[in-house]
Amino acid sequence: MLFRRPTERYGNSNHSIYAQNTNLNGFLSVQEIEDKNKMVTLYPNPSTGTVVVTIESLEGAATITIINELGQVVYTTLIHSEKTELDLKHLSTGIYFYQVVGDAKNNVSSGRLVVD
Repeated sequence: MLFRRPTERYGNSNHSIYAQNTNLNGFLSVQEIEDKNKMVTLYPNPSTGTVVVTIESLEGAATITIINELGQVVYTTLIHSEKTELDLKHLSTGIYFYQVVGDAKNNVSSGRLVVD
């Protein structure tokens, strides 16, 4: 857990960040993250507003969430098939982040999407 504590003045800040004991159990290794991200593909990327999402071996449904650079959710929908077309033409030009979560809540994939 991160927290802020008053300390000596460094630069323009009156605070430093200290790390408290943190339990790292349950974190994914880099290889596990790469394997999960291979399951989801968004194309074309960069996009002009229409994006195709493919999810390998989708069982049940998955939720895709698109988040802007400010951390605001700008689009979310439920996906029921391995290949789905999304209409994102309402999004402004910029960089967005996506997160896909499967029904089991443990199959998470995320990445970056550029809208031109």
